[in-house]
Amino acid sequence: MKTWSRDDVLTFEEFFSGEDFIKINNFCRRPQWGYGNISNPGEPCAPFFTMPLKDEKFFTEYCLNIIQEKLKQKFILNDVYANGHIFGTQGSPHQDSDLDEDFTLLLYSNLIGRDIKKWNPSWGGKTVFYMNRDDLHYVLPRPNTVSYFPAKMFHYAESTTRHFQGMRISVAWKLTRDSR
Repeated sequence: MKTWSRDDVLTFEEFFSGEDFIKINNFCRRPQWGYGNISNPGEPCAPFFTMPLKDEKFFTEYCLNIIQEKLKQKFILNDVYANGHIFGTQGSPHQDSDLDEDFTLLLYSNLIGRDIKKWNPSWGGKTVFYMNRDDLHYVLPRPNTVSYFPAKMFHYAESTTRHFQGMRISVAWKLTRDSR
């Protein structure tokens, strides 16, 4: 297993404008969820919810342009989708790709009630990143926060606790750096 640094996981708060963030959340609240996705078929995990977004120009063009502007990098979009986790649905450690030029941008799109509020740590739901076998790094799924990281980095979504009465939603853009 490769050794990573916490500096390899870039975290940005308030990544999208408030208006765009609300629009993202509205998309994620449509009744388009499928159940049964697993992050690594070779590892034990509980199935979770997923929603494909690759046919939505808002995500594939508009949001991708914002991502490229903010990160000052051109990307080829490989996929974009939303994941939903509720109590008892936890991912298993996995890589999104084994290529050096691939990256994942993960947006935590949770609205808590009708308002954008801070994520309460007692709700769980962290993204767990493996720096090496014995060193882990955690990111709380705070609303409108983004984690950008190499797709080769092992990670997984932690289950929410019983204290959180909703769905922990994230939107994942799978990206390849465009070297043209």
